[in-house]
Amino acid sequence: MIKIRRKKPRKLDLCSKEFKTFPTDVFADKKISRLDMSNNHITEIPVNIGDLVKLRYLHLENNNITQLHNGILNTKSLRALYLQGNPMKHLPDFIKENAKFSIYTDNEIFTYYPKVEIDYNKQILMKEIGSEVDSINNHNTIFNENASVPTVSDLTFSRHEDRIGRSLTTCILFVDIRDSVKKNSDHRSQTLAHMYSSFIYGVLRIAKEYNGHVRNIIGDRVMIVFDEASCCDNAVLCAGTIMSFCSLKMGKTLPNDNFYCGIGIHYGNIDVIKVGLSVQGNENPEYQNLVWIGEPANLASRLTDKAGKDNIPAVVISSDVFNRLTKKDIKKTFVSVDKSKFKDIDFSVLGCNLNIK
Repeated sequence: MIKIRRKKPRKLDLCSKEFKTFPTDVFADKKISRLDMSNNHITEIPVNIGDLVKLRYLHLENNNITQLHNGILNTKSLRALYLQGNPMKHLPDFIKENAKFSIYTDNEIFTYYPKVEIDYNKQILMKEIGSEVDSINNHNTIFNENASVPTVSDLTFSRHEDRIGRSLTTCILFVDIRDSVKKNSDHRSQTLAHMYSSFIYGVLRIAKEYNGHVRNIIGDRVMIVFDEASCCDNAVLCAGTIMSFCSLKMGKTLPNDNFYCGIGIHYGNIDVIKVGLSVQGNENPEYQNLVWIGEPANLASRLTDKAGKDNIPAVVISSDVFNRLTKKDIKKTFVSVDKSKFKDIDFSVLGCNLNIK
């Protein structure tokens, strides 16, 4: 039997003792709040670690632990587990998904943010919302095929009857200003107002020229959806014209600074629904919008995030768009982009720095 000496009450220091396992005497005191067993030869945490119901901090730095097991999830009071200096390559997903404590290793830090509940007596509000949500989920959404891009007024979002949505096959283009965060810190509000107003006006005007419909403006990012007919050609022509506009005109809005943007385009089938809330007064339109369900919007946005950065061309398109281009003089300008730069995308990506005057 080992003789346990505590530096402070409820804090147990067993570091540098040549232990290979947790000594059974550790579990004699169920009120230990901090246990330090760093600098030993321990290979795993015992499954009954949860018996230490008051344990808040567990130090196991510089041991031989290679993996974690379910037992550590049974701790009721643990706030932090320290595993630096162990041969552990990564934390298992099931641990990160279920742990209610922070974990520190050489390779990563998992921080647990506890759920906080504050009672402001909103039961009536939550009951009303819950009733409406139940009504939404008890009705269907009917998606009608459409070749043209719908508007908010084309769709319904009633919670008390089946809703009407649209389904179309199309190209979606996102365009985004590069380094906009830095520009906001480097320039005066007057200059930024000129930049944003000019950029949005130019993009919207060019979109109309190529049968594109602007369906979202979020700060410096614009979403353009194209009617189905010739949508791939129109989207790429639109992208090239936006790039030319930015090159020829937008740089002049920023004294002593450059102006660049990135554009991503993807093609496919997408469903559209109307969401929102009906309110009285002039703000009613602000409470309603369209939601685009499917890959084209999601993946076009991801392409845009990368476009014009890290040696990636400013205009990037999916292989689905490229294969449907009919304008050979434009198609031959696109080259393959290193797939490793788009690890979360499962199709080929092509790009070029296209300018259409």
